[in-house]
Order: sequence, then structure tokens, then C-alpha cells
Amino acid sequence: MFGAMLRFFLFATLMLTVSQSAIAANHYEMALDAFNEGKADVAYIHLKNALTDTPDHLPSKLLMGKILLQQGYASYAAEELEEALEMGADKNLVIIPLVKALLITRHPSALLDIDISGLSNNVLFDVLLLRAAVFLQEGMKQEALNSYQRALALYPNEPRILNTLALFYLGEDELLKAEEAIIKSEDINGVSAKSLHVRGQVSEYKGDLETALAFYEQANDIAQDDPVLQRAKANVLIRLGQDEEAIVVLESILEQTPDDPFAKLSLGRISAKVGNEESAELIFGELTSVLSQIPDDAKTSDATLLLIEGLTAIYQDNHKQAQIKLEQFLAKRPENINAIELLARSYLITQLPSKALNLLDKKAATIAENLPLSLVLCDLYLRSNKVHRCNNLLDRLTNIYGNNASIQTMEIQVLLRRDRPEEALTLYQSYFGERSDTTLRKLYAFIHARLGRNDEALAIIEQAIQNSPEDAGLKLEQIQYLIQANRLNDAESIIDVLSSQYRDSSQLKHSRATLALRRNQPEVAVTLMQDVVETSDNPDYWLTLGEAHFRAQNYQQAIDILEDVKLDLKRSSKPSELLVAIYNRLGDYDSALLELDSLTTRFFIVPDYFIAKAQIYLALNDISKAHDTYNVVFGIWTENPIQLAKLARLQRKAGDIDGARLSIERALSLDTNATEIQMEYTEQLLAEGKVTEAQNTVSQLLAQNNTNIQVLMLAGNIAEARENYAEASQFYAQTLASMPQNKIAAIKLYQLAQLDLDNQRFEQALSNIVERFPNAAFQRNLLADYHLSHQRYDLAAIHYEQLIALEGFPNRDQVLNNYAIILIRQNKLVKATTIADQALNLAPNSPLVLDTRAWLYTLNTQYQEALFLLRKAYTLDSNQPTILYHLGYTLVKLERFDEAKDMLESAIASAEDFDEKALAIQLLSEL
Repeated sequence: MFGAMLRFFLFATLMLTVSQSAIAANHYEMALDAFNEGKADVAYIHLKNALTDTPDHLPSKLLMGKILLQQGYASYAAEELEEALEMGADKNLVIIPLVKALLITRHPSALLDIDISGLSNNVLFDVLLLRAAVFLQEGMKQEALNSYQRALALYPNEPRILNTLALFYLGEDELLKAEEAIIKSEDINGVSAKSLHVRGQVSEYKGDLETALAFYEQANDIAQDDPVLQRAKANVLIRLGQDEEAIVVLESILEQTPDDPFAKLSLGRISAKVGNEESAELIFGELTSVLSQIPDDAKTSDATLLLIEGLTAIYQDNHKQAQIKLEQFLAKRPENINAIELLARSYLITQLPSKALNLLDKKAATIAENLPLSLVLCDLYLRSNKVHRCNNLLDRLTNIYGNNASIQTMEIQVLLRRDRPEEALTLYQSYFGERSDTTLRKLYAFIHARLGRNDEALAIIEQAIQNSPEDAGLKLEQIQYLIQANRLNDAESIIDVLSSQYRDSSQLKHSRATLALRRNQPEVAVTLMQDVVETSDNPDYWLTLGEAHFRAQNYQQAIDILEDVKLDLKRSSKPSELLVAIYNRLGDYDSALLELDSLTTRFFIVPDYFIAKAQIYLALNDISKAHDTYNVVFGIWTENPIQLAKLARLQRKAGDIDGARLSIERALSLDTNATEIQMEYTEQLLAEGKVTEAQNTVSQLLAQNNTNIQVLMLAGNIAEARENYAEASQFYAQTLASMPQNKIAAIKLYQLAQLDLDNQRFEQALSNIVERFPNAAFQRNLLADYHLSHQRYDLAAIHYEQLIALEGFPNRDQVLNNYAIILIRQNKLVKATTIADQALNLAPNSPLVLDTRAWLYTLNTQYQEALFLLRKAYTLDSNQPTILYHLGYTLVKLERFDEAKDMLESAIASAEDFDEKALAIQLLSEL
């Protein structure tokens, strides 16, 4: 009895859920019809009912956001659209209305926080232009230019970006670039009011006001009611002294927009100019209620006051004002070392190292009495590749201060920062020999660690511990080196011993947190460090907590902590390095570049930062900047052949073939025998299309070592370039025979097989692997996908079934979905439905999984149920042609022909091919 009641309850609950979903879908369809007919109020009522029944109905939430925005309720629209994004809605459908809502309701900078990765090109283009405008408002010109260049790369012939870029370049005093952009715009798209407006501004910039006026008049003839064009015309008329004509234009503007501040201000200027003070005062009174206080001239005559103002501005983080005041002060008191230091450090904080260098270089004699500031100057020389100037300065400082350990230590640190640890070791030994000072022994150990000699570094620390067995600081160093050596249990043992002596030691808790991070236990590290920072404000501890939050994917907490820590650890690069990693993970490349700019300013000689910048520029499609940045790395690595070979590989990936050749030729001039360099040289020949030469060099490499996996892969690539596909697949298969887990070789064979080039070798190699290693999921999945793409459904099904049987397989929902597709093709719809339901349970928000389950509904003539899932799939991915076709087909069955036609046209227009394209074309022709 109870069992029957339970079954009935479960069935009733299921039916209620289905019923509510169906009601929501029905309300949505009625809302969509009303919206398309311009009946926003009716649509709103239906959507309200849909979301009351099913709050997570994505299509309804998205349409609700659009209607609220259309009706002027931007804040409510933003809430709906942000919730839709959080629920997984396709950003391509959400982002534009969301941006519009944010720009209306919040500070424009809110747009900069939106993740724009994964957008379709046309949507991304619009968002990039909006972001650039916000960047300019925020004074972030480089970021604005990055956005413009990304937009230009998407649509090189679009007049909007060409005209906008022309104005940007004009604002940056780059007249030639501005003129080039506007000429290209008119060549491609013809003359327009916008292009004429830009031409007028260019003429104004040149001082040719008559020509500017002519362009503005032509633009006004095309767009007579555009207040922007009218303002431009009025401004030129005023500058030409044609006040009466200007007044006519300004009064016309005020008729259209009575509160236009430009027009009122300009009328006030004219009134004051002709002596009509009463009118001018009335107009200015409408514009402002409080006059800005004008600085008293007495302030500039009091040098002490200038210094105080400069210092106060620094405390307020107003560095631009501080620099003005300190520059004025130094004009009166040029030898004041405190002001020199304040101004130099302000320049560095605001990323003006060249100004800091110029200042300190001129004041070198004065600052010689300040050793730390002199060492800053030495560092700036190095950043500017003026190594001899730094050496000369260090010689002078040595003459003044003698054999000062700070100077000698900095020389060593400079070599380490320039990635020259061998020289640093030699210098250390010459300066300090076997001195047993704890600080120096730590530096000595660190140099060995940089040389990759972690065992020697550990031995140095352990020897120091023997000399000072009670020095807990050395034992903490020992723990860190043990962790780096991955001797985690040994490190933990020492921590346990020390903990018995120092039970509540923050340092030991910090070491435990570091150990937890190495063991990939970030949550444990977070717990430990949160306890530590409650009783200590040590910035190193906060840094570890920030890293732990990052590793635990608590990104906002990590950012908040690291931004604060960065101010406390100004000499440390790690906070900024972690922030770069976080911003890259979030796709926030603009913020990542800002951090990298700071790093390269402070640590000019660290090549990894320039490499990271270059890779972001590539992601932003700013190829020229990427190439220039790699050129900087060449200067840093010019004496390191192995690193030069690495640089050549990076340059080739960036499309800088000429730069890569310079790097690899320089590497060969330093070392002609290293296999790694010979391989990179061969890769370079291949990239340059010199296939015969590449074949000769790889033959030599094979003669030396025919079992080297990298050499075998390279030989395969060269054979493929020679179109000798049988030989290429032989090398890839040989690679797999030696290293079955080599995924790249498997993919290469798969790609050749997909082109019907040596299919047999692929099938044999992959079949051998899955036979030897039944749990080789990646290789089995590749083999199954190959059979599926070749319509060998029975063979594919065997492998998919075995993959499904594996525990913990990462792509289980995709495998289930592919298996369901096979069952559909085999007309096994009942079993396909069971498998598709399993996939849907695992991935309820996967558009492809939703599409497969929906298609099964359609095949079973359950069109309303299919439409419900297809709407959600489309909301999640509006560019997938298979989804578009299935949605179009289902809408046809529901006799909604106009919408069906739109979907089918979009499916056919997709650049992505799909199996049912011919059916889509046929169905559209029937409509």
C-alpha cells in the first residue's frame, strides 16, 4: 500500500514538473508572438506567468530582460540579463542588451568587468567599440587602442571602426594614421556624414579652419539634424570670428536640445566676447553653481609649500599633481635629495621609468650620498640596456662606500634578474667565498636553486644548520627547499618537529600551507592562512592566502587580497604574477596587460614577463606588438643559445618568421651541436618552406638518434609537408609504438585518416593501443569518433559502450550523446532516448545534449516538448547549425513558418558544415 502511494507521489511530482515546464514554454511562445507584434505589455504578462511557474526558464528570462530594457526599466533589465548569464545563457544573445542596460544604470566602467571571451564576431565587434569608448573615458588610452585594433581585425573594412580609429589617432597626434584610416573608409564605403566629420577634425588639427568648415557644412547637408555635426560647425565659426553665423547654429541646437551644455557655453563665450556681460553671466550661471578655486600665485612662490603640496598629493595618490608640484619645487631647489627621491619614485609608480632615469641621471652626483637611490638609478640603467653606465655607477659607489656588501649583493641580484646565474655564482664566490653569514648562505643557496641545483642548495642550507643548529630560520629555509624538491614527507617531518617547540608559530603554519598547495590542497591552505593572518599582518602570509584562494578558484577574494599585498610588497613580483594568471584565467586581458606593464617596468630584465605580454597581444590579434615584444626578449637572451632556440619557436608561432630566423641563427652561432637547437633550426627551415633542406637536417638527426620522440615527430611533420603521407603516418605510428600515451601523434594520425590518407595505419595503431591498454580513454574516444565520422556506426558503438563502462571518464556526457546519435541513425529510438536522458542528467545545460534529446522528441512527433528543449539549446548556443536546423524543422511541424525560415536560413548560412545541411536546404525551398 505504502509502496503504491510512494510510486503515485513520485509520478504526480514528475507530472507536475513536466506540466509547469510545458506551461512556461506555452507562455513564452505567446510572449514571443506578442513581442514580435509590438505588444510589449502583453508579452510582459505572459513572461511574468512563465517565470512564476518556472523561474529558471532561460528563454523567458532573456526575453523579459529585452522587454524591460525596451520599456525603460534598465536596472530591472540588467538584473534579469545578469541572472540569465549566470544560468548559462549564450553570451551572444545577452551581452548587447546587458551592456546597454549597464551603460544606462551604472557607471560605464561596469562594462569593463564583463567577460567578453567566446563571443561571435559581430557581437564582439560592437562590444569592443563600446569598451574602447569607456576606456577613453577612464583615461586608459592603450587599452582603448587594443580594443579598436581587435575590432579592426574582425572587420577591416567596416566604416565605423575606420572612422573611430581616425579620431583616436588624431587625439594621439598621429595625423598620418588618422588620414590613412579615413581615406580607406571612404575608398571602401564612400563619403558619409561621419567621414566628412572626421575630415573636418583633421583639417582643424592642421589649423586649416576654412577647409574644416567646408567639410562640416557638407556633413550637415547629409545629416541636417545631427547636433554633433552642428556643434563642430559652430565651434569653427567661432574660431573664424563669424559670431553671427555661429549664434544661428547654436540657437538651432538649443531648439532641439534645450539643455545642451556646449551650446550654452559657446553662447556665453560669444556674449562675453562682444561685451554682453549680463547675458554671459546668465548663461554661465545655468552651467555651474560653484566656481573652481583658482590656485593662488603665492603658492608657487613659496618653495616649502610646493614640497608640502607635492608630498600631500602623493599621500592622496594623486601622482600627476604631485609631479607638477615637485618639478616646480626642484626648479627652485635643484639639490634637495628628498624631493628628488619623492619625484623619482612617483615616476616609477606611474610607470614613467624614462622620466625617473632622466631625473636621477642628471642628479647622479647629488644622490651619490643616498646609496639606496643610487642603486635605483643603477637598476634603471639596466632596464634601458645601459649596462656600462650601471657598471660605472657601481664603481663610483664602491669608491665612496668601499667593499659594501649591499653593492656587491645588488651586483649578484642584477645578474640573477638577467637570468645569468652562472656569473652570479662566480661573483658571489669572488666576493664572499665561504663566509658563513646566514643571509649570505641563503643567497648562495638561492643561486644554486636558480641554476637548477636544488640538491646543492639544500646541502648549503643543511651545512649552515650544522653550524647553527638552533637557527629556526635556516630550518624554515630547509623546509622550502625540501618542498621544491618534492620531498614533501621530509618537509612535513621537520614541520612536525618544529611545531612541538613552537606550537603557535605563524611561520610553521605558513610552511604547512605551502606544503598543502604543493599537494594541490588549496582549501586546506586557505584555512591555515586565514588563521595566520588573523594574528599577523605579514604581507608574505597574505600573499600565500591570495595564492591559495586563486588555486581554489576563489578569484575575487584572490584579487582583493593580491591588490592590497602588491602595495606592501613593492619589490616582489609574485603578487602581480598571480594577478596576471587570474586575469588570464578570466579572459580579462586588459587587466593582465596592466599588471605586466608594471612588472616589466619594475623588472625589465625578466624575459618571462615580455613573453606573457606577447602572448596576450597575440590573443588580442595585435601581431605587431607581439613581434616587438619578442624582440626585447632577444636582447635579454642574446648570449643564451638554448633560450634563443625557445624564443625562435615562440616567434614562429606568432608568425614572425624573420625574427625567428635571427634568433635561431644566433643560437647556432653560439652552439652548433645541441640537438634541441638543431631541431629548432629544422623547424625554422620547414616554416620557411625549405622542405628539402629541412629533410636533410632531420635525416642527420635521425642518424644520430632514431628513437628520440621529438625527432620522430619532426620527421613526420616534414614528411607531411612533402605530401609523403605514408611516411608521415609511419613516423607518427612509430612514435605511438614507443610512447602510446603521446596524444599529439594520435591526433596527427587521426587528422590524416580523416582526410582518407593512410586510414589503415591509424586504425591499426589506435586499435593496438586500446587492445593493450583497455582503459586508454583518449585513444578509444578518438577511434570511436573516427568510426562515427565515417558512418561505421556498429564499430563506433562498441567503443562508446566501453567508454561508458569506464569509471570517471571526463567526457562522459559527450560520449553518451554521440552514442545516442548513433542509435538515432540506427533507428533505435527507445534505447537512444534512454542514453540521451542519461547525457541530459549529466549535462542539463549542454546545447548539443539538449539538441539530441529534443530531436528525439521531434522524431516521436512530440513537437512542443522538443521546442521547449530547443529553445534552451538555442539560448545557450545560437550559432550551432544543427540546433538551428532542428529548431527550424520543429517550428515547421508547428506551422510557425516565418520563424522556421529564419532558423533554416541561419543554419544554411553557417560556415560550419553539418550532416543535415542538404535536408535544411530542401526544407527551406519547400517553404
